[in-house]
Amino acid sequence: MYEFKVDYELETLKKELDSYRPLPKETAKSLQSNLMLRYNQESNAIEGNLLTLSETKVLLENGLTAKGKPFKDHLDIINHQKAILFLNDLVQKKASLMQKDILNFHYLLLKGTQNSDSAGIYRRVPVAITGSIHKTTPPLLIQKDMDDLIIWHNEALSKKMHPVVRSALLHTKFVRIHPFIDGNGRTARLLLNTELLKSGYPMAIIKKDDRVEYYDALESVGLSNNFDKIIAFIQENVKETTKFMLDIIRQ
Repeated sequence: MYEFKVDYELETLKKELDSYRPLPKETAKSLQSNLMLRYNQESNAIEGNLLTLSETKVLLENGLTAKGKPFKDHLDIINHQKAILFLNDLVQKKASLMQKDILNFHYLLLKGTQNSDSAGIYRRVPVAITGSIHKTTPPLLIQKDMDDLIIWHNEALSKKMHPVVRSALLHTKFVRIHPFIDGNGRTARLLLNTELLKSGYPMAIIKKDDRVEYYDALESVGLSNNFDKIIAFIQENVKETTKFMLDIIRQ
């Protein structure tokens, strides 16, 4: 089991957050809407989506497109919102992670896009991660690696690996397999937040402005499989969300 000392401050903040639960219905609803909107916009922005937070809000609430922005960017936001609804359903059910969930996330993200023919299907061709020296899983081994990933995750869950560590490792191991032609990053972050929320932790909203630090942390895993930097990065993002929630709740 991977050893990583979780930040004491995060655990203290988490305990305080838990002390307010269950939150008043309207507070919980407004927090979820705020966080999910920011998460949708930032996760897409990391991949080059040009819609601002305000434009994302108007699109999702009123169906109005932003002038001068690509149609693809609007579709990616709408598809990601459907994937978020599926995420919320999995969290509500506290369902164990299954491979079909990963395929469903990917299908929802790519449905109707120019890569829709590969939606929910593992790639059959070799690919490289742009800007990385890491070699992704060869096509013929993807199914085995994904089977092994689910087995590993179930074992980590049964051994009570800390949820933040487990979720960060799941996210990173998935990225390194890179099982799809497109949409791997967004799918990885959906998996990350599904498992964090199932475990009662706030989500990690990885921001476009932190993209370089995020990619550097992923790359640092290297051949030695040292996940400390990416776990610490995700831990800081979870902590930031926790502080945001507490600032609202304490009022």
